[in-house]
This record gives sequence, structure tokens and C-alpha cells, in this order.
Amino acid sequence: TRYERRKKSFTLDRSELGGNGAYRLTRSVGKTYDGVKLEYQNKKGKKIMYRYVVPGKKGTRMLFVSESADSAADAERKAKAKLAQNLRESVTGTFKLMGDPRYQACKVFELTGFGKFNGRYFIDKATHSKSGGAYTTTIECHRCVTGIK
Repeated sequence: TRYERRKKSFTLDRSELGGNGAYRLTRSVGKTYDGVKLEYQNKKGKKIMYRYVVPGKKGTRMLFVSESADSAADAERKAKAKLAQNLRESVTGTFKLMGDPRYQACKVFELTGFGKFNGRYFIDKATHSKSGGAYTTTIECHRCVTGIK
């Protein structure tokens, strides 16, 4: 999460990409939540519930987590981590670009020209290859999750 908050390294616009096969963006609605609810039982046997809604959202799509926690703070940390993990998996992308050494894992970039997919993305994996004199980079990324406080 700390890495995703870094300033962007570059901007990638749709006009810079080639034709078909140069990119693939996916959105998994099944992993898109705007809040999380965790229920746990403390050491005294009392059931405690933690609920969190992402700021600016309504809380209509809740992720339900049933996991043990040592305290309310532990429950908060675990619930927010599960929510962030699901949101990272909800919008992903793969881009095949002209090779550039600035495309590296753990970098943040801005994606433009893609409508609803526009935004900040985090590079999970960058593969650099050279074949027949052509240098290409394939990056796998996910949309940054920075709205969880």
C-alpha cells in the first residue's frame, strides 16, 4: 500500500499503444467491493463486529470476512487488508510495449485514454525481451488501491 502511494513514474496513453494484442484490461465485478465486515470472537467469548466502508462509497457491496482477531485494532487491520487485496485483483492489465528500462516492477504509472479504466496503476511484473532486433517490455499491473484509510 505504501508503494502504491508513491508519485507516478510515467504516463501511458492509449494513443501510444499499437493495435490489437498490445494491451488487455480486465475488471472482475465479483471482486469489487466498497466495504468490508469482519466478525470475530475475542478471548472472553464475546462476538465483536468490525465494519468499514470506503470513503465516498455507499457500502452496498460488502466483503464478509470471518477470521480470528486478538483485538479491535487487529480486526481492523485484517479486514482492511482483505478488502485491499480483493480490490487489487478487481482491475488488472497487461501491456506489450516498445522496450523501455523505466518499465519496472513496483513502479506506479498513470493510465489515460481508457475511460473507466483510467487511473493510477502499480506494476506487478515487467518482462523485458529482445527478439530479432526488437526490444519489447510486457508489464502486468493492477489499479492502485489508495482510498482505504
